[in-house]
Amino acid sequence: MTINGVAYSDFDGVHNTPKRSGLRTARVATAGSKFFRAETIIAWDQEMLELFGEFLRVAGFGLVWLTTWNEHSLIKRAAQGMGFPHEEHAPAALNHEAKGSKEWTEWKALHIIADQRENPRPFIWIDDKAPLFWREFVEEHTVAPSLIIATDSHSGLTKADLLRMVDWAEAVQAGIDRNAIIGA
Repeated sequence: MTINGVAYSDFDGVHNTPKRSGLRTARVATAGSKFFRAETIIAWDQEMLELFGEFLRVAGFGLVWLTTWNEHSLIKRAAQGMGFPHEEHAPAALNHEAKGSKEWTEWKALHIIADQRENPRPFIWIDDKAPLFWREFVEEHTVAPSLIIATDSHSGLTKADLLRMVDWAEAVQAGIDRNAIIGA
């Protein structure tokens, strides 16, 4: 299955989750950031990370990081610390004065819309907060088939989410517009 799509993914709340039993951890140098201390501990589910990477590879999806970790290219360090290949990352056009999650996440929605206008292709957007505020706005301003997943920030990306991604990708490849059929 090769779709040649793109996955827009947040880092915190999707791949980096609160420490709990069974997760791997690493320390990442984050000096110079307005958001992090000089060193930040990240925690992730190695199996989920590998499955996500395999999905991207098999489905032919590129990865664009939409995360505050884009500041100073910190996402490269975090991805390397996790053993995850770093791909393209979106510029962190953050509003440092933003108040609240809705204002804080607007840049992500605007980036997806701009990227899809320039290069429309099937996409998956995975984020723990932004879709709660921007799902409809992004759907109204893009034309390509899309799947938007709002993860639980405490558990991150799950096997159920990955199964939804696989089912959706198979439907896209088959030319089936699930939204038109079931109104989802």
